[in-house]
Amino acid sequence: MADTWNDNDLGDGRMYLKEQIYILEIYKQQSLSKAAQHLHISQPALSNYLNHLEQNLGIALFVREKRRLVPTEAGTIYIDIAARMVRLQETFYLRLKPLLETAPCVLRIGIQRIRGASMIPKILQFFAERYPEIKVEFLKGSFMELLSGLESDDLDLLFGYHIPSLYPASRYKNYSIARDTLYLAVSENRRDSVPSDFSRLSDETFILHPNTQSERFLENEFLKENHIVPEKIIEEDTMEVILRMATMNMGICLIAGSYIKYYRAPGIYFYPTDCRYKTLDFCMFTKKMQAAPKYLEELAAFTRNIF
Repeated sequence: MADTWNDNDLGDGRMYLKEQIYILEIYKQQSLSKAAQHLHISQPALSNYLNHLEQNLGIALFVREKRRLVPTEAGTIYIDIAARMVRLQETFYLRLKPLLETAPCVLRIGIQRIRGASMIPKILQFFAERYPEIKVEFLKGSFMELLSGLESDDLDLLFGYHIPSLYPASRYKNYSIARDTLYLAVSENRRDSVPSDFSRLSDETFILHPNTQSERFLENEFLKENHIVPEKIIEEDTMEVILRMATMNMGICLIAGSYIKYYRAPGIYFYPTDCRYKTLDFCMFTKKMQAAPKYLEELAAFTRNIF
């Protein structure tokens, strides 16, 4: 782990120095537009921030000279003090880092039930061999249950598919584990009847997961992208039951490629899709923190080898 901190990675327990960081970036770039770009905010927002600060201080911090922003005498004083404050914060986090890397007594991991049988024993073995001082507890549940647990700090990390709208990068850190694919599953006796234009499946019955499961988000995306409005939707939360229903011609379903090895039942055909989520990123998620414990990277690397 590098011996520097990144402001974008600071967690909820940080000391906030946004004002100082903004002004230092304006000084560094000598331009509001360039500073805004580096800070990932809009130029008007940064300009308003600077104007508001100068109004509160009662003095200008920058003047424009030949299309460059140059600090005034007051600005030079501010920049000097702000730089010291940022360096002090960096020193603080570097001294705090060893404490953050100390393993907790209990690590709470959320995992979907379908993954539990294959992943839990191996993860337990990983901690028993490398971090025996850590007690690992697993919560098996639906996607929404796990995400709620992570958000409420009842979980320390969870495994699942990376859906950007549900795991915003500003709040969550994701460790990519594996790439997965999305398949259409139909009864073997109708494998040749699946149209290349999936929109023609609108008169079909689809067997989908409940809205509380991440698979339903991917299923809805597939339907939306292919302009499919199913004649009927049957909801079922167990993949094995869904596939058995498909083999009985009760409907069409969708399945991630990594699940197929668990359900290689006769009478089912898996048809690759062209959904933009056909390549799925299976990840390990934690809340963002200033300095992540080193065992997280090791666990992610270990999990990549067993997925």
